[in-house]
Amino acid sequence: MNFLEHLFNYVTVTLVAGGILFLLFGFLAAISKEKRILKWIALGSLLAGMIVLFAGVLSEYKGQQTSKRLQNKTEEVAELSQDIAELAKTNANLNKEIAGALTGGDSFCYLMPVPSFTEANTLAFNLTHSGKYPMYDVHIEIWDDTINENVDLGAIFGKHFGYRQKKYTVEEYLSRSKEKRDEESKKNAVMNKEIMEIINRAKLIDKSIGTITFDINRQGVTTYIFNLPPDRDHQEFSAHIHARNGYFRQKINFKVVNGRWRMTSTLVKPISEKENILLRELRSVGDTLTVEIVK
Repeated sequence: MNFLEHLFNYVTVTLVAGGILFLLFGFLAAISKEKRILKWIALGSLLAGMIVLFAGVLSEYKGQQTSKRLQNKTEEVAELSQDIAELAKTNANLNKEIAGALTGGDSFCYLMPVPSFTEANTLAFNLTHSGKYPMYDVHIEIWDDTINENVDLGAIFGKHFGYRQKKYTVEEYLSRSKEKRDEESKKNAVMNKEIMEIINRAKLIDKSIGTITFDINRQGVTTYIFNLPPDRDHQEFSAHIHARNGYFRQKINFKVVNGRWRMTSTLVKPISEKENILLRELRSVGDTLTVEIVK
């Protein structure tokens, strides 16, 4: 809004109108032929009108200056608010980086099946890291699910509680976190001991690895070496990986297709009893045991 536009607001119009009236009456009084004192009054009125007019102009000028300063302050506040928002975003990212460096963040590790170049149907499970942060306090369990694939733990629950609802497989039991299993063990130690005697015959590895960094993701850490069975057409493993940043579960299946072994594998991070986040998916390349990452 320019000076002329401001000039016609209600305050300015009032002051200017008053000044014009003073000038008008003063001029009329000055040219009249009344007594001498009337002329002095007229001259005073003329002076008053000039003062009022000047006050109106000065008020308008100050108003424009105040408006300009207010606009400048508003712009400064807006810039400051934007700077604060950027600083908050930077702090949030920094806190995320610090938390990731301390806990492992969204990094994870998994078993990568690597076939032997010298022996047929022989593979190694290499623990492989994925992510930008190290993983701490890594502990891994590897199970041969094929050994207990026909075991029904529901019968054991029925013996201890007097009822059963459905077949309860070892895979279902192991699909829960180690913390959950330990909690149930405290509630019924006798039953849990009986279950673990059955399950532990299929446990291949129960090992603390420690810290895993992204430096090992090229070759991985060899965790277990095994031979695919010549008398079966399938072989199944499961791995349970515990770390400071969470619990991960991997399923690895081998199956004979057209006379050749094929492999599929999924790694998930359970976030509830029924919901998992898929982190990694592996499969065989063509008709070989060479593995490729699908996801």
